[in-house]
Amino acid sequence: MDIIARTTQFLNDAAQWFDQNILAGLGGFLRALLMFIITILRFFIDVIQWVTSLIP
Repeated sequence: MDIIARTTQFLNDAAQWFDQNILAGLGGFLRALLMFIITILRFFIDVIQWVTSLIP
């Protein structure tokens, strides 16, 4: 029974570590990726506005 309790505790600790480190980091990565995509879209919108402003 002691082995089962230790294994359960180990799995709980591993799940908590995974949640705190991997998923939190993944959230930051996804946020940065979204901001990068938005920046690229803003650039293209600015280029399109600039090109259309050159047309009389």
